[in-house]
Amino acid sequence: MSTAPNGIAGSALRRSPLGVLLLVVVLGGSFVRYGIVNPGQNYQLDFRAFYATGRALHMGINPYDLEAKQRLIAPHLPGNQSLMGYANPPPTLPLLYLVALPSLPVAQVAWAWFQLLLLLAGLLLLLRAVGAQFGSLASLAIAIPYWLSYPVFCLFRWGQFDGLRVALVALAVFLATRRQLVAAGGSLGLAAVAKVYPAAYLWALLLRREWKALLAGCATIAVLMAVGLAALGREGRAKYLFVNQDEFSKVDWVISPQNMSVVGFMHRALVDNERGTEPSRAWIDLGARAALVASVTGNLLLVAITSLWILRRRREVSVAEAVAALVPVVLLAELNAWPHHCVSMLVPLTFVVVAVARQSDPGWLDLSWVGLIVFLYAFCPVHQFDVGLPSWMGHLAGPTTTYAMLLTWLFLLLRYPKLKRRAYAANTV
Repeated sequence: MSTAPNGIAGSALRRSPLGVLLLVVVLGGSFVRYGIVNPGQNYQLDFRAFYATGRALHMGINPYDLEAKQRLIAPHLPGNQSLMGYANPPPTLPLLYLVALPSLPVAQVAWAWFQLLLLLAGLLLLLRAVGAQFGSLASLAIAIPYWLSYPVFCLFRWGQFDGLRVALVALAVFLATRRQLVAAGGSLGLAAVAKVYPAAYLWALLLRREWKALLAGCATIAVLMAVGLAALGREGRAKYLFVNQDEFSKVDWVISPQNMSVVGFMHRALVDNERGTEPSRAWIDLGARAALVASVTGNLLLVAITSLWILRRRREVSVAEAVAALVPVVLLAELNAWPHHCVSMLVPLTFVVVAVARQSDPGWLDLSWVGLIVFLYAFCPVHQFDVGLPSWMGHLAGPTTTYAMLLTWLFLLLRYPKLKRRAYAANTV
């Protein structure tokens, strides 16, 4: 999918001066908002934890000893926030060491710029991968809703890590479209080392029997994790492996309306949670066990159906497209898919928008479908607004990002291969 077709469809993939100007304005405005105004006015809760880990490395403290960081580091940081118990993978510790060199206010501005550059790199790589030029109609339909979306807002609101995940997966997709599959596997391995969840994208390489690429990805993870764990020492390894076990045992974290995964959806629907920090009244209270069974069943179906699709479409669906199809599946299957995790939806959104843009005469079904995906992804979840909806209706209307991911997944499975064949046939006539 790296070569744009000629004619009417090709015009949607070619840049225009107005399109370039619009994208520059949106990206420039996003830089001002997220790179200057936001970090200059707010201490970011999640970044505070990353910074404290970096300071622990400077001070010779176990970076995973939350109690020591709360006692020795947190009181000396500006603001009045507690520290989250994040367990960043050991290979990322050198990055956090560098991040903690300046003061916290300066560091969080630099971190915001770093994340902005990573998202921009991811966007440019994906546009190159699918043959859409910067400033084309297709790029506008992808980039403007994305940069204005709630997931991107949450990434910079909390100072999170997911820009690295987006850039590395986008690099893997770009390399895969150039048939550099070993390098693509290595990039997926790096993404997994940075954020863990992208390890699941290696499943696409296994299903397609790309053994060298799969080996490159697994070796990247194994070597970097082994080196990182060895450098920690015994106490550091123990803290890393068990630091978050208590937090993930709390069902309240799972039920949170900010959780866009299948697990979160099912728990909000089937479990009353009136005593938690974010109360939730179920449609019907069947208990946590029933919600867990429903969640596991739903996730297994998502994985199984997608795996069969990749296997059956092996001749017409590329490695890059298989990875794109797994992105919403992995997000939906996560225990806690916070909105900032969903910035990785840039990958499949690019593929579905460009698939429609390649059509010389796109049908209303495809235009409406992709338009609804983009709208739901960019639209803030309803629970952010005090609109006074009944609890059951608020739960149904709230997780718009969940619906966007499901619709993207269905589009890739049901419509994408047909649109790809149609565009190819039109371009070879």
